[in-house]
Amino acid sequence: MSNFCSWRALLAFLAAAYLLPNFIVAEAVAESPDLVISLVRHGDRSPRVPLNEKLWPMGNAELTAKGARQCYELGKKLRQRYFTDDFPETWHSGYSRHIAKSLNRTIQSANAVLQGFYPAGVSETGLPNQTQIPPLFAYPPESDFLFSTHHICPGFVKRMEALETSTTWQQKKASYGDRFAYWAKVANRPKQIFSLIPLMDAVFVRKLYNIPLPDNLTPEDQEQLTDLLDWFFTELVKDQEMLQLLSANFIQELINTLESYQTRSQTRSQTRSQTRNQARIQNRKPARHQTCKGNDCERFVLYVASDLNLLTFLAIMGTPRSQNVGYGSHLDLLVSSSEGRKPGVKWFFDDKPLALPACQADCSLEQLISLLRQKLPESWQALCEFGSGVQLKDSRFQY
Repeated sequence: MSNFCSWRALLAFLAAAYLLPNFIVAEAVAESPDLVISLVRHGDRSPRVPLNEKLWPMGNAELTAKGARQCYELGKKLRQRYFTDDFPETWHSGYSRHIAKSLNRTIQSANAVLQGFYPAGVSETGLPNQTQIPPLFAYPPESDFLFSTHHICPGFVKRMEALETSTTWQQKKASYGDRFAYWAKVANRPKQIFSLIPLMDAVFVRKLYNIPLPDNLTPEDQEQLTDLLDWFFTELVKDQEMLQLLSANFIQELINTLESYQTRSQTRSQTRSQTRNQARIQNRKPARHQTCKGNDCERFVLYVASDLNLLTFLAIMGTPRSQNVGYGSHLDLLVSSSEGRKPGVKWFFDDKPLALPACQADCSLEQLISLLRQKLPESWQALCEFGSGVQLKDSRFQY
């Protein structure tokens, strides 16, 4: 009887080993899309205010080893999930484009994603036993209007001041009694919800790593400050002008990328048709990427930014969240076309389908572009108030 059970266990193990690769393939989309656009939050990082710097030798708010590995695995997963065809392992300038927010942690995260996505790096690196990472673009901090408008737009300061003095925000601060003033003292910051974000972040990260709190904070403080961080993001995205201010440039970037895809999709479709006909004659399967290599056949666009960027974009598109997004969270937009049909789009958030209220399962690319245009403000410059004389460098609303 024992031998029989052993044989059954062995057979079960072999069956599982055999089925595992099939399970992994099943996680991928049925057919590789024509274009994938991913907006990714950076990986795990040290807190903005460590409270104990010995625990974080890389410095404040910097990517950790765990965060780098997290993003590397994400790059591998994006490739496996969405690019099931013969997409090359070596980067070429026509294949993809990569932009990061102007922060160390976002730039490092993007590099890690690309190492996972392109396991062979760049051909003929010239580096001994090293992988050359594909190029990455980041705007200078003082002109990063794509992802850092809250750092450079005086309009952001004015809107934060209005929120802090609103009845809802005043009531929220009052609900904590004297404890709110104590937190501000511990953080050495003004008595503003926004100003306490570094402290909220510090206790959140300590909770994440099971690091004991300092003596001047209690477990109740930790729970309240963690909840207050989620409350802040939930309330912030209810302000439509704030959403437009923080998201408009990224929305315009998406529109430009999608329209660029539209202009070349017809030509590319004709090229593919010719390539397929030639392949049939030669009785072989055409390599998809070979139909446009070197001719701007962009199929993957990577953006790596922060939680604020993902949260505000999700909210302005009609899918606000009640909690913050995790490290390495990613929003993926898939654009696909087939013979005789207009290109359609699908959204995924952390690998799960995401339905936008105005762009459901059968949403076309044209509908999405129209929807994105509706989200743009009449004048983003007016919202930003850039050049109005308001100084942001020493503002208490620096995030």
